[in-house]
Amino acid sequence: MLVPPAGFGIAEEGIYRCSKVETLNLSFLETLNLKTILFIGGQEPSKFFKDFFNRSSINWSVLRTEDLSSASTISTLDNR
Repeated sequence: MLVPPAGFGIAEEGIYRCSKVETLNLSFLETLNLKTILFIGGQEPSKFFKDFFNRSSINWSVLRTEDLSSASTISTLDNR
């Protein structure tokens, strides 16, 4: 059964967004042939998801926002 992630939508052609990914969404994600996933806000994916992304040849990065109330510093963590 294909279950999209919570808040899933198409931002524009080939660009998708969602608010949360869970294990029951993996079959759905596989159908999208994703190349890259960005996690915005700072929380890294679990080891389970990192392994899934690596097996699926999906690049991933975390976009951290240190202080949203000012001109925040934004940094990224490379996935590998």
